[in-house]
Amino acid sequence: MQVARGFTLVEMLVVLAIVAILAAIAVPSYTEIMNRSYRSDAKAFMMQLASDQESFYAQNFSYANSITAADQLAYDDLLSPESRYTAALTVQPAGCAAGVEACRTYSFELTPVFTDAKCTTLTLEGNGTRESTGSGTVAVCWR
Repeated sequence: MQVARGFTLVEMLVVLAIVAILAAIAVPSYTEIMNRSYRSDAKAFMMQLASDQESFYAQNFSYANSITAADQLAYDDLLSPESRYTAALTVQPAGCAAGVEACRTYSFELTPVFTDAKCTTLTLEGNGTRESTGSGTVAVCWR
């Protein structure tokens, strides 16, 4: 009598189903962990921007109204060092010119260049207030 060797179709389908279930659990978890690490990089970049803004204020008695201008904060572009977030700067009063008219407050807003439904923007105001948009709370986005 001859014994057949190998896997049956049913065995292969069971293994495939188990792998699919494991992937369905692992991929979202991995994505969330990566997004949290990206947000950590964004927060470090935002703190660096705020530190540079405060240094500019100490020298000019007005906040900078540009991230990229050579006579302002002088960053090469609006991207975070890892190129995962785009930065925007808003100063108040609107339209103030640093050094000419005192720019009294500011806020930085970072927008991810990847998909992050929980935290679609991160905002840091000059007084230290932290905000975010998306389905996540401020506590989740800024932890």
